[in-house]
Amino acid sequence: LGPLCNEQKCPNSRCSYEYQHHLYDCILCDGHGTCLTNGTCLCDSGWKGEDCSILHCPGGCSGHGSCKLGGTCDCDPGFGGADCFDVFCPNNCTVWDDGVESGMQGDCVVLRDPPCCGLEPTCKFTEESETPCTERATGLEVTPSHKVSATCVCADTYTGDDCSVQIADLIIRQNA
Repeated sequence: LGPLCNEQKCPNSRCSYEYQHHLYDCILCDGHGTCLTNGTCLCDSGWKGEDCSILHCPGGCSGHGSCKLGGTCDCDPGFGGADCFDVFCPNNCTVWDDGVESGMQGDCVVLRDPPCCGLEPTCKFTEESETPCTERATGLEVTPSHKVSATCVCADTYTGDDCSVQIADLIIRQNA
């Protein structure tokens, strides 16, 4: 490999020489990485494997999205973050802002099965973690498959899936 044919060959690399114009062209590491002098591939972001031929996204999109070219996750509805690990409650439990104050009409409670290894939202492993448990992946790891739900627990005067209904308004409508 190389113009002098003395460089190490990386996996899934192809070179050609075009005689008419004296052009030497190589596609190294499946076109998704750099061939190092020791004959191994250094993969571009979003690719992995010995020859950089495997599309890769952070945490494997945590099982809650699909991996797109370039190594970015397209998250399922209700999930977010670079690795689709973050989960959101319906309408964020109805956030309000009157220009002076702001808040939520309920608390978002996230449950994972197996449970989170630490505290939401990072789920980083702690000494108190149960086994097995769900831990957010790092590097080339994939977050293990797990079930997750996000539910609003409404403040005293609100109800509904997203805490958007005031109980007083509901009572008035029912008695009208």
